[in-house]
Amino acid sequence: MPERPVRPAPAAPSHRPGGSQRPLPRLREGAPPPGRDDPLLPPRPTTPPAPSEAAKSAPDGSGRQAPRGRPSGIPTSGPANPQPLSRRSGALPDDGRRASPDELIPGVTAGRQAASGLRRRRGRRSISTGRWIAEWLVVLTVALLVAVGVKTYLFQAFSIPSASMSPTLEEGDRVLVSKLSTTFSMPDRGDVVVFRKPPTYRPGDPDAPTHLIKRVIGLPGETISGANGKVLVDGEPLDEPWLEDGVVTEVATPIKVRPGHLLVLGDNRGGSEDGRVFGTISRNLVEGRAVATIWPITRVGGL
Repeated sequence: MPERPVRPAPAAPSHRPGGSQRPLPRLREGAPPPGRDDPLLPPRPTTPPAPSEAAKSAPDGSGRQAPRGRPSGIPTSGPANPQPLSRRSGALPDDGRRASPDELIPGVTAGRQAASGLRRRRGRRSISTGRWIAEWLVVLTVALLVAVGVKTYLFQAFSIPSASMSPTLEEGDRVLVSKLSTTFSMPDRGDVVVFRKPPTYRPGDPDAPTHLIKRVIGLPGETISGANGKVLVDGEPLDEPWLEDGVVTEVATPIKVRPGHLLVLGDNRGGSEDGRVFGTISRNLVEGRAVATIWPITRVGGL
């Protein structure tokens, strides 16, 4: 009986889900057999790669390739205790000194510089504020001195306390008094003057006004008298255009004006307490001459 040739047994079919069948892949030549990646088996030795050109040209001759990101020629290892980098230049201190805490902490420099700048700005701001306050103090001081000087030597405003000078001045009017006009010269007849209260005016009365305002009638050396409702100066009638028509002036006894003194009367002769009551006044009591009415607006004008 003739022999049949022996044929290899067909490979077992591989079953996939869904019923499809596909033959198992065949192993390539030289491929490791299954099970070589088993963790229990020792790893297969590998051949190290050939050194690159950069590693061959390494300065230390070790053949090791320089780490990526580090310039070639810089050793990868250094002394056990390297010196800290300087905070300013980033270089190692080369003067042999010990690094300061500021050099060990780079942020300290920026913080201290910011604080120093803030202190300088605050200092400049405080200096500017102090200078502004000082300038205003100087301005206010100068203004005060000017006001005091003007009030003392030049001009001053006075309020009229009564109607003794009516109709020329009414109660409540305010007048501007020139002090310079009577500082070096004697007031003239007809001038309206402001003067301090003489000792003979309401002595012992605490409510008596400290300043009075009247019109100059008699000058030093003259004798003032009255007749027929008129004022006589050394026996001659005095023309008084500042009085209203029909005003009567009563002078009980003649009044002799001493040197350095003045006789003053109010324009409201029937309602004025003046030189006919307290006598003449010293020229030194005169504060100044009233030159204008400054209030109210409806009565503003010169005197």
